[in-house]
Amino acid sequence: MTHYAAITIDNARTVRIDRARVSSLLARYPQLSAREKSEILTFLKTGRHIEIGLLMADKKMQPSLDRFMADHDEHFPPRLHPGVAIAFAVALTVALLGFIEVAVS
Repeated sequence: MTHYAAITIDNARTVRIDRARVSSLLARYPQLSAREKSEILTFLKTGRHIEIGLLMADKKMQPSLDRFMADHDEHFPPRLHPGVAIAFAVALTVALLGFIEVAVS
C-alpha cells in the first residue's frame, strides 16, 4: 500500500484553481489586501514545484511576480550565484590540498 494521495480530477482542478487564483491576484498587484498577499506567499512557499514553475514561466506574470518577490524578499531565502559557489568550492579544495601537503611532509 502506498502513502501517496491519489491524483484525481478534483485534485487537479484544485491545483489549477490555486494557480489561476494566484495569477489573478498577481495581475492586480500591488492593489491587494494583506490576506491576498498572504495567499500568494503561501502558494509560492507550499505549492507544488511544477505549479510554481508553470506560474513563473508565464511571461505575462513575470513583471508582477518579480515585483512581488522583490517587495517581499524577506520571505524568500537569498540565492547564491553559481559563480560564487564554484569559487568557494575551488578555494576550499586548494586549502584542503594545502593542509594535506603540510600534514604529509
